Amino acid sequence: MENTELILDLALAVLAAFAGGTLAQRLGIPVLLGYLAGGIVIGPLTPGPTANLHSVQLMAEIGV
Repeated sequence: MENTELILDLALAVLAAFAGGTLAQRLGIPVLLGYLAGGIVIGPLTPGPTANLHSVQLMAEIGV
């Protein structure tokens, strides 16, 4: 069950980054700012869908 949650959090992060990057590109601002905005939207301090903190830390360790 935990593996499914990790995959859903990864899919949510990729979807948020894609949406933020696309929006930023259409607005003519750097895409990196869109990626950051997407991360803020799914962060634990904002209302709406949030990613599990443990899963995000695990993904960050794998990325490093």
